Amino acid sequence: MRKFDTMQFNIEDDWFEYDSLIDLWLPMRLQLKNTNTAIPVLKDPATGTNIQILLKKIKPNVIIETGTHRAGSAKFFVDELSEIHVPNKNYLVITLDIIKSYKDQLSTMDGKPYPKGCWYNILQEEDNFDNIKFVTVDSSKLQALYLVKSILKRNFQSSEDYNILVSLDADHTCEHVFKELMLYSTLIKPGGYIVVEDTIEVWFAGAKVEIQGYNIGGPLAAVIKFLRDTPEGMNFDIANDDFELVRNEDGRCHNFPYGLLKRIS
Repeated sequence: MRKFDTMQFNIEDDWFEYDSLIDLWLPMRLQLKNTNTAIPVLKDPATGTNIQILLKKIKPNVIIETGTHRAGSAKFFVDELSEIHVPNKNYLVITLDIIKSYKDQLSTMDGKPYPKGCWYNILQEEDNFDNIKFVTVDSSKLQALYLVKSILKRNFQSSEDYNILVSLDADHTCEHVFKELMLYSTLIKPGGYIVVEDTIEVWFAGAKVEIQGYNIGGPLAAVIKFLRDTPEGMNFDIANDDFELVRNEDGRCHNFPYGLLKRIS
């Protein structure tokens, strides 16, 4: 196994104060076709564009997403997969969250209950809804992996029939993301990818790793820990430079620097 080299990170050039990032962050909204509604995606435009770039090049037919929230990103993912795999309908988004926030009651601008109830009800009227599988579970628990595997088994004849991309965007603590990486990396075939969202957010409370004199937390800390402690028989590497990814408005960062991981072997 290749020895992990922390010198590939450039902390001072690639990160700036998180408060500055907040000022730049503009969440995407996805316009739904059939209900004339805009659903929140909670990704900045640069991240959304980068996901499109990755999907068109990698061409997965299964995306496993942790962190459903309002299900806007799940809808975004499934629409992208539908464009890649038309007329083949054998594609799937499996989205996991510990709470069913996508079923929360919506309200209109004047505070009255929204006629359609919740985002889940709205999405039921949209194309490709049947290609989204919602799972309510703690995505860092082994049970979550079992549930994902059971969905894959019900929808595909064998593992040869699917190419998985994993997107981790749930709890952003190092501990949680590391557990997710250890779980879902086992589903990735050589040549496959994991996107660890928001590795830009390095000042999280909780476990830290030391790198180049900085105590780094959050998703990036989990990436560093995972690359140091990759499960036996697997080899992952940072793959951001394999693609021409766009950056945020100031030109310095997108939201997952060093967060795109490729399984090498």
